[in-house]
Amino acid sequence: MKGCFKMFISPFEFTFNYSKPSDRGYSVTPFNYTRSIAMITYPGVKKGMYTVNTEGGISNIRTGQMMTPFVAGGGYLAVGLQQEFGYTKNFHVHRLVAYQFCNPPCDGDISNYTVNHIDGNKLNNAFSNLEWCTNQENRIHAVKLGLAAKLVGEDNPFSRLKEE
Repeated sequence: MKGCFKMFISPFEFTFNYSKPSDRGYSVTPFNYTRSIAMITYPGVKKGMYTVNTEGGISNIRTGQMMTPFVAGGGYLAVGLQQEFGYTKNFHVHRLVAYQFCNPPCDGDISNYTVNHIDGNKLNNAFSNLEWCTNQENRIHAVKLGLAAKLVGEDNPFSRLKEE
C-alpha cells in the first residue's frame, strides 16, 4: 500500500512517497523519492538550526553552509551539532538521516534500535541504504555480508570448553 506525506519547510514544500511498513513495523525504506530536505528533529539536537537531506548532507540554517562530516569511532560519519542547552555534541549522520526519512521504531524509543547500512558501507548514508533494526538483526546481516565473523565453538569468547 502506497502512502504519501508532506512536510513544509519554508519556503519550499517537499513531497515524497513511501512504502507500507514491513511486518516488523519499524524498518521502512521509501521506494520512490526525489532529493528532499527536512528540519532535524532528532532528540537532543537544538530545534530549527539544522537540515538534513536524503543523501546524508547536513547544513546549518543560520550560515547556509553544508557541514563537513568527519569519520568517528567505528568508521561512521559524524557531525558536531549544538544541543538544546548550548553544548556541542557529535551525532552520527546515519542516525540523523534514518530518524528523518525512515520510519523510526513504533515504540518511539530509538535507543533500543540500531541503524543498519543495507549495502554494508558505513560511509553511504543515503536513506535508501538505511533501515532500523535490532542489534541481533544487525549482527546477522553483518555476518551474511562477511563484515563480521560468525563466532562459534572455541572462537566465541563465552565458550566454556576449549579444544586441546
